[in-house]
Amino acid sequence: MVAISIDDPPIISAEWLLDGEPHSVTVSPYGNYVVILINSKIDEEIDEEFLGCDHDPPVGSIIIVNSTSHDLEGWSISTVDISNGSDDDLDFSELFDPKSVAINTNNVAAITLQENNAILLIDLEIGAVVSSFSAGPVDLDNIDISCDMSPRDIDQSSSLNDIPREPDGITFIRDNFFATGVEGFLKEDSSGGRSLSIFGVCGDLVYNSGSEMDQIAVSVGHYDDKSSHERGIEPENVAFGAFEGADYLFITGERVGLTYVYYVSTIKTPKFKQVLPTGIRPEGIKAIPNRNLPNRNLLAVAASKDSRENAIRSTISIFEYTSEHSTYPTLKSQRDPDTGVAIPWAAISGLTDAKKGYFGLFQTMKTGDESNFQNQDEGQQDCYHHGGHENC
Repeated sequence: MVAISIDDPPIISAEWLLDGEPHSVTVSPYGNYVVILINSKIDEEIDEEFLGCDHDPPVGSIIIVNSTSHDLEGWSISTVDISNGSDDDLDFSELFDPKSVAINTNNVAAITLQENNAILLIDLEIGAVVSSFSAGPVDLDNIDISCDMSPRDIDQSSSLNDIPREPDGITFIRDNFFATGVEGFLKEDSSGGRSLSIFGVCGDLVYNSGSEMDQIAVSVGHYDDKSSHERGIEPENVAFGAFEGADYLFITGERVGLTYVYYVSTIKTPKFKQVLPTGIRPEGIKAIPNRNLPNRNLLAVAASKDSRENAIRSTISIFEYTSEHSTYPTLKSQRDPDTGVAIPWAAISGLTDAKKGYFGLFQTMKTGDESNFQNQDEGQQDCYHHGGHENC
């Protein structure tokens, strides 16, 4: 790990040697702690080149950096003992691969253990595990899990039961509630968890979005049928932000080039607000409310896909929270009010008017449509606008 001074020019101020390959890093809200997750996944070719063929396989771990000192030389590093405080039903002896971490204002870190289908809570002040629990299974109805590609046919009439959540990204909404992206990618033929879950810190599940995000992707023409048998939209990362007194949760759909926006001021009954178009395979996401940076109110989303032979480059999309009306999507298909299933579509080559009384397949996004952000106190319409393009 390195500490970089952001002076002009930036310089490396300090370095610390870690006992493995870092996967992610998060700083606590008040800057007193840094949590680093060491991944047990490695690049075999690189490791054999530098370490030789006989080195021991890496073991996942959690490192806490006490950064309370203003002097970098006063920072201390410790590794968490995961054998104490863990649920007796969870076995980390053969596999321990921490994925993502979030820290609340009480200096409690919540960590997803995707391959263990578990969540770990660590008190950073004492450097110990205080709780762990299984993320449990998820049931999904009215989704497409077909792997038949000839012809491609989006058919959201299937169901999945008892699919391990195997959560990926995680973020705190309050000090006692956190949200995770339910990727569910390890079980053979599971076809993925495809949803958003909210838990209390005691391990109680308070909300799951079910099949909604898959169905919304179909409705706005972003669904990729090639991923139907392999995790659907593939929820990846999550972020939380309070904007102008309203709480919002953001989750990236890696396979569909979308970020989903949910209003979560009422945690147990989140409300879907809108989708934001991103680059291909969005993963990293950061909410930048107005609280700390005046005139910001931004959301940044990083999409990592870079395929130059196909003229695809990685991107960073920046959205702004405003009082203007949402202009994206300009078109969406109707969803069944009972099942949520949408009429599938991917491209439009032309439109014409219809006779009175004819029920068209698509509807335009109108002013006041419920998918726009709306200020709950003043009644004005609020949304995220894509920087530089006047799109939502």
